[in-house]
Amino acid sequence: MFQVKQNTIGACIGLRLYGLYPEHTGQGDEYMKKTVLLRAAAGLLAAAMLLTGCREKRRTPDAEAEGKILTVCISRTDWSEAADLLTERYLLLHPEIADIRWELIDEASYWDLMNMKLAMNQLPDIMDVGAGEEMDAWYCHLSPVADERILYGMDPWILKGSKIKDVCYTVPVSVYGKGILYNTELLKKAGWHRLPENRNELEMLCEDLEQEDIRPFMNSCYNITSCAETDLLQMISMKAAPELYIDFLKNGNQNSIMSDRSWDQMMNYLDLTIRYGNRRSLEMDRDLARNYFFIGKYAMLTNDGAGCIKGMREVKDLSEESIVIGPLLMSEDSEENRLQLDVVRLGAVSSGKNREDAFAFLSWLARSEEAADILKSAAGALPVIEDLRRDGLTVLAGQTCEQIQADKASPDMNGMLPRAVCEDNRELWAKYIDGEIQRREFLDSYQQYWKSFR
Repeated sequence: MFQVKQNTIGACIGLRLYGLYPEHTGQGDEYMKKTVLLRAAAGLLAAAMLLTGCREKRRTPDAEAEGKILTVCISRTDWSEAADLLTERYLLLHPEIADIRWELIDEASYWDLMNMKLAMNQLPDIMDVGAGEEMDAWYCHLSPVADERILYGMDPWILKGSKIKDVCYTVPVSVYGKGILYNTELLKKAGWHRLPENRNELEMLCEDLEQEDIRPFMNSCYNITSCAETDLLQMISMKAAPELYIDFLKNGNQNSIMSDRSWDQMMNYLDLTIRYGNRRSLEMDRDLARNYFFIGKYAMLTNDGAGCIKGMREVKDLSEESIVIGPLLMSEDSEENRLQLDVVRLGAVSSGKNREDAFAFLSWLARSEEAADILKSAAGALPVIEDLRRDGLTVLAGQTCEQIQADKASPDMNGMLPRAVCEDNRELWAKYIDGEIQRREFLDSYQQYWKSFR
């Protein structure tokens, strides 16, 4: 028997209401006033749900008596089907493991929930930790990867984000591209038989689509923090030395943002998606946005990638080959528009009871053909090891692989920006997207923010 524990629904709802990870819904100050009234009760609800384990469960009553139980927390809600299949297969191969308990947590609530687990000494055996600031904050809670054979054959750019001072603390498992998804059937109706390559061409495409009464952009900004991070990272990727530029920002050494070409290009792109996008994007969650896109209501979906494969397959008469991926087109120079990459990195928690078994499972996830086949087909993933990419890739994963091979993708920068940079400025982004403030006020606010960051 096996189980998959979906999002800790009650706790995550409580966190969202409590305001630990509040999301602006485009309803302005009135919404925020109403939210405050719910925070105390919702905070207690979150803690109660977490403590009592109020989750969806599928397990045998005496599972703990039968053997070891591995616990896994990841910010990948798209892995629900894959988690079932991975668990089923691994338990057949390893009878000493009685169960694998997964918690698939929405990225907007993930770190708040992990901090709560840490405070209550309830961290799982395995957790999802990104590169950069995430690794800096959490590597002290992870066991170093002692067996280097687990990492053999992985590209240096993939391993870099898993290391602190040349010591690996997480195991890279899979790669996703992130950018704009296009419905090529709708593009063809507007006379486009190729993807746009720069912002000017993207604007031309929007004009041509509207002439054919086809709506261009579906924007999902409900998780405003994620949207802000994606746009900022794309802008930073256009810099000659992205990581050095992030250090400049964090140390208050950034010159005038108002006159910075990359910031201006980011704002031009953002304005374009707003002008040609759906109304009420701040209220549009990711799953609903995907559904509108897949049923052909919109020609493009922003800030998404191959992880959407499950939702894509639920739509009848939709050919997977018609959905393709390209980078966020911020620059007029096509060479500067590189596909963002998101590497799934999982670490064994040092306080976990089953560290050896956790590393064995992580090695199987990253290196075995069986796990790779499941992740490719059920989660749309691109394996981290090149030999496992030979066949079975989804169209979007295959295109991501091609972009990597052609050096048209940026290194994984997820987690490089301090979380506070996006969290502290949620309301600023929401006001700009809602049209409440102008570009000058937006950029000036960020300029002042960076000056006082440290």
